[in-house]
Amino acid sequence: MPVQPLQSLGLWRAWESARESAVPILVATTAWTYAGGLLRAPSAGRPLSELELALLFGGLAVITSWAVARQWPVFGKLAPVRPTAWGTAVTIGAVALAGPLTETAFAGWCTDQVGGTLLLLEALSDHAPATACSVHAVPDNPYLKGTLIHPNWDGGLQWFTWVFVAVSAVMSAVAFRDFRIWPSGVTQRLAETLQLAPASGLASVAGPPKATEGAVVACRNATLWGEICGQLYAAEREFAPGEWCVRCQQPFRPAERTLDITIVSLATAELDVLNGLERLDMQSWQQGERPPPDPRISGEERWVVLGSIRLPDVISCR
Repeated sequence: MPVQPLQSLGLWRAWESARESAVPILVATTAWTYAGGLLRAPSAGRPLSELELALLFGGLAVITSWAVARQWPVFGKLAPVRPTAWGTAVTIGAVALAGPLTETAFAGWCTDQVGGTLLLLEALSDHAPATACSVHAVPDNPYLKGTLIHPNWDGGLQWFTWVFVAVSAVMSAVAFRDFRIWPSGVTQRLAETLQLAPASGLASVAGPPKATEGAVVACRNATLWGEICGQLYAAEREFAPGEWCVRCQQPFRPAERTLDITIVSLATAELDVLNGLERLDMQSWQQGERPPPDPRISGEERWVVLGSIRLPDVISCR
């Protein structure tokens, strides 16, 4: 089966893009799942303080904003404004939605699992009225009020916590939107594939007219990836002044120097014959004996010249 570098490149790129896109979303989902269970759970002591809530939601903001903002660079959108805006908006929306969902989950736990009664207590300082679950209370008995169980979080946040969450979301989106989880292996795998890929020959000539045999010219611009451009064109093509090369996106400059390459092949497939001819060039002889044949003679016998070709001097190697 012939090697198809472009098709392989697309598959590798799609796999890496899917992985780099899905993993941040999976991490953010796992973090919110764990944090949700912590927030709606009944408190074993005092509820979470505002500092603890700020640290918890700040961490969730960093992860959520990174997961959302990461989607744009994965698919080639490198501008920072859009991923930052979307990451911040989704993060603030998720934190705002966490309050009602936590209250609903705690209410369901109170009435369905422990058979308690949900009570709305008086507001403490500038917080919203707190929710509590009354368990084992005797109706119409002011002395047997039962046990009050508070949730870890009452669903409200101070204004400075909201500011901290927003700032964390913005900074995370800007700083980590192009942070890769794994280094890309596409370049190395493509280089290994191209070593076995057949050359495209004159089919690699860009644009009309179609090149005749050997009549090609190449672009000699230096590129950002550290090599000569080397894009081939038909020698008959006439470039407008300042016309850009389709590969390096710079004004086309033709390669003036050329290389004459001789194409050879082994004379036979018999390895014993080839090795014997090579030994004629490699063996030594004792004094007084005849020297072996001229190495050029055996070289001519081992190789057969198929032809020669003249190419633009843009061949580069790493």
